[in-house]
Amino acid sequence: MASRHPPRFFLHAALGLALLGLPGKAQSFPPAGAPEEGRPVQGGADHPVMHPDFATRELWRRHHRELPRTTLDPKVQHRLAASVQASVTTSMDLFSNLTYVPSLWDQGQCGSCWVFASTAMLEVALSHDYGINDFLSTQFIQSSANSYTCTGGDLTTFVSFYNAKKMLVPWSNPHADYQDGAVNAYCSASLIPPTLIGTTPSYAISQITAAQIDNATLTQAQMIQAIKTALNQGQAVGFSFWTDFKDTGGFYDVWDNQTEATLWTNAFEGGTWSDATWGAHMITIMGYNEDDADPTKHYWIVRNQWGLPTNRPNGQLRLPMLMNYGATFQDSGQTFHCYQFETLTLTMTPAAAVAPTASIATLTSRLAAGQALELRAAVTGTPPLSYQWRKDGSPIAGATSAICTLPFLSSSDGDHLYDVVVTNAVGSATAPAVTFAVHGQQLLVNPGFESGDSGAWTWNTSLASSKASPFRNNTTNPHSGAWYAYLGYWDGLDSGNTGLLEQPVSVPTGTGSVSLGYWIRQITGQTKNATLDTLTLRILDASGNPLRTLKTYSNQNVDHLLWTRDSFDLSDLQGQSIRVRADWSEGAANLTAWRLDDVALTVDAVTGAPAVGVISLDLNGDAAVDPLDLLTFAKYYGTPQAGCLFTGDSTVSDADLAFLLASM
Repeated sequence: MASRHPPRFFLHAALGLALLGLPGKAQSFPPAGAPEEGRPVQGGADHPVMHPDFATRELWRRHHRELPRTTLDPKVQHRLAASVQASVTTSMDLFSNLTYVPSLWDQGQCGSCWVFASTAMLEVALSHDYGINDFLSTQFIQSSANSYTCTGGDLTTFVSFYNAKKMLVPWSNPHADYQDGAVNAYCSASLIPPTLIGTTPSYAISQITAAQIDNATLTQAQMIQAIKTALNQGQAVGFSFWTDFKDTGGFYDVWDNQTEATLWTNAFEGGTWSDATWGAHMITIMGYNEDDADPTKHYWIVRNQWGLPTNRPNGQLRLPMLMNYGATFQDSGQTFHCYQFETLTLTMTPAAAVAPTASIATLTSRLAAGQALELRAAVTGTPPLSYQWRKDGSPIAGATSAICTLPFLSSSDGDHLYDVVVTNAVGSATAPAVTFAVHGQQLLVNPGFESGDSGAWTWNTSLASSKASPFRNNTTNPHSGAWYAYLGYWDGLDSGNTGLLEQPVSVPTGTGSVSLGYWIRQITGQTKNATLDTLTLRILDASGNPLRTLKTYSNQNVDHLLWTRDSFDLSDLQGQSIRVRADWSEGAANLTAWRLDDVALTVDAVTGAPAVGVISLDLNGDAAVDPLDLLTFAKYYGTPQAGCLFTGDSTVSDADLAFLLASM
């Protein structure tokens, strides 16, 4: 099951917080020109930064001042003292003990750095103090917090949330993987409703306590000793900083253009805050390295959550140990510290470990070629839990979470046994297998664009062909497989350009249904509340004359920021030669584009139910056949006839049929 990855686009600070419907909070900078997707970005065009107003900065500063001092273990301090330094390792990295995939540690375009950094601190505490190595959900707080976390926050806000919830949710729970990197200027809430996030299993917690390492009073040597002590006693250190991001030498420049081996020296210490170029960011100190004989080359290992660019294959920043910990900046005549260093402690009451149980939700609908199927595991047991979905007893590559999605069904997917093996520290369980049949015939050639070229698809554009090929190969972005069609333009210079993608197909004559479905995901950097860029899906006849406009998308379709499947009934087009066509146009310079994948034009010849027969499903899963079953049955099979028997139920009565017909 392919990992999802947020697309790259931008929030616009100039819109102001009124557009978001929020009080003074943080937001991302406006784009500096939308880049071609997949190309290294210069000048910070694709990185989110908290941009708080003065009142919010004051609130965060007060939160920090009110934190207690980090408790440092004197035994650890003694062990690290110079007198016994020869017996102490000169490097360590808490990140190496964690279990998640670094490429997923990417906040996308959401200003939720504080959520990611604080969650990393929690994962370290869970691992070090309780021996539990698990990947915790960032989406849980994104979806459930009272204020929108993409607009920024601090460790105090994070801790308050979890102390109220009293639980930690694993990333592998249903819909708990991170999705909110796909925000744009019109988002004012999480893309994932909290009701969708599975909170079973979870870790029960008693208390999380935040603390600070006081860089306002400690000397450089004392700060180094304090941070090293915290790390060696199993506490990651949250590092928040305030600096210029956009100017030459700013943090964007450093992150994008320097290598991972370069130590970052903040060129803007002592500077003055600018709303246009300055911002705040929180990342996590996870370790240090003192291997070099030259102390000026000693550094803190700091993990950022901006993905894995080519120049930073570990997603890492190196911060010099001999930095100016007390550096300040000026704003409105006041002096503020450039840096904050914070820790947290976690208290749990672990229950006795319980072996898992597992089952798979009953499949209740007729499955047609081209549609998606979501197999969901219902589990109990003590986390962390690992999942492995299987097909006829063989592991399905990448299907290692609570949900296994088969995004684009074909006949080869049907008539097999699917199950899931769930494992924890004390045992494992295998869910009873489910099976299904896939009906219908796919008419399109290369429907998932997996050939990597046009094949049966034709395309053209008013833009130079060197930039406009719609076929993309990027394993983090397709809905499934390795390829997708990228419809629209991305270099910020293409106002007025157009393009099209189409495939001719002959729809056979016969009884049954014909449907067109596809998966679509929008990207936009537009910051105006107006329809500027459009994508239209249409059906043409063989001569190119319009038969039907299926749907028009624009830069305002925030409901399609995540992969969404749209489908349409084309049963009235049987026996015709048609063209399935997508047209797009760019009405403004800022980027808008759509990813299109897994297009299905399906003919399903099955219609109606047999005059007499046995249907082996209780369609709504309530152990009885009732009018809701009949409605579901009719949706997928057609109207049943009197005399059709349902398993475990009597003959469908005239009253049932009357209800069914009245309700359709």
